[in-house]
Amino acid sequence: MSSILKFLQYLYLLIAIAGVGGVTSFLWFFPVQALSKCFRGARRKAWEDRSFRGFRNGVRILLWTQPWTKKMKVDLVLPQDHPYLILANHRSHLDVFILLSRISGIRILAKDALFRVPFLGLMLRSMGHIKIMRHQPSSYLATLESLSNHLEDFRPVLGFPEMTRCPPGFRGVQRMDRSLFRFAYHYSLPVLPVVLKGTDHAWPKGKLAISFKYPIRVQSLRLVHPSDHPSIESFSTTIIQQMQKCSVEDFT
Repeated sequence: MSSILKFLQYLYLLIAIAGVGGVTSFLWFFPVQALSKCFRGARRKAWEDRSFRGFRNGVRILLWTQPWTKKMKVDLVLPQDHPYLILANHRSHLDVFILLSRISGIRILAKDALFRVPFLGLMLRSMGHIKIMRHQPSSYLATLESLSNHLEDFRPVLGFPEMTRCPPGFRGVQRMDRSLFRFAYHYSLPVLPVVLKGTDHAWPKGKLAISFKYPIRVQSLRLVHPSDHPSIESFSTTIIQQMQKCSVEDFT
């Protein structure tokens, strides 16, 4: 009975995504994005920002309809006056929904397979998310080299250096690829570490099931500046250690 209930909750999430996502996309995001093309400079950016805020609010409404969010606590402090890179641990598909609902205009480094999914691929391209091909090193490195162009308009970029979701119940953070750390250090780009806890219990990797019995915690940590570190190793180690320490702490 428990398995059936979890599957029904998963099905309910998919229906909500289709319903709320469709309304938000076709009645707000796409029309406002199209309207922004009629302007230039600051006015265009203002209309684009409206489209992203509307989409963010749509995702927030989507999450509000889900029972598991009643035990969710989000504490994000976001820089406002300069570009930065968000690096987060990756525990569940829910991680992306939560961050989309809180950070307007965020662009995500997403695996190329997602861009081939009908409608989802259209949304990813329209919102400026960045395709990465993890199993083609030359393509992945080229994507990282182009990231500097995506940061000029101050829209934050989100990367998951673990490169994949963790197994259900995994404690701490997984081994992290250092490419994003090297990119941030090379371009003197501050990194905002974000730690997610509990999402792997709500929607475990490899499961078509949702559970709302477990608490979820999302927290940003102290902004880390490359200029405060003498080497890439020191820079990346500091970030990873902060994330590891926060990820194993009990819920507060």
